[in-house]
Amino acid sequence: MASTLSAMHVIPLEGLALLLGGNRFLSETRAIVNLIANGIATVVVAKRENEFNEGKGKQMLIRMQKEKIAG
Repeated sequence: MASTLSAMHVIPLEGLALLLGGNRFLSETRAIVNLIANGIATVVVAKRENEFNEGKGKQMLIRMQKEKIAG
């Protein structure tokens, strides 16, 4: 993307730096949203297939909360 825009001389290099900086932030945001959506989809499919163990899920959440508080 950077080489294409710089070769076309459409925007100055300073503008290109701003564009790429913003793209990095948006890319990280998309990755976080994708991670959350994949987790939700996994739980939904597991529940629909009757493969989700509620007790084990609660134990995992409690353990994760304890680890977060401790560390």
